[in-house]
Amino acid sequence: MSHDREQCVVTPNCRVTITGFESDDEPETYWIVDDGEADVQENKLPVSSPLASVLMGASVGKTVSFHPPSGEVALKVIEVRPM
Repeated sequence: MSHDREQCVVTPNCRVTITGFESDDEPETYWIVDDGEADVQENKLPVSSPLASVLMGASVGKTVSFHPPSGEVALKVIEVRPM
C-alpha cells in the first residue's frame, strides 16, 4: 500500500523537515524520538520537547507557530517520513 507523503502527519518516531528557523530559509530535518533516545546534536528531539509538541499532528504544507526565547517563529512543514 502506497502512502502519499502529503497525507503523513508528524508523530513520534518520524522524521520531519521544516523551514523558518533561519533567515535563509534552509530546510532543517529533525527526528521525533522517545525521551530516552533524544540527542540534540543529531537533531533527535524528545517527543516531550516544546518544538516536537508544536509539530505533532502537522502535515506537509502546514505552518505552525513556535515560541522560542527569541520570539515567535513561523515554521513550515515541508516533509514528513516515518523513521
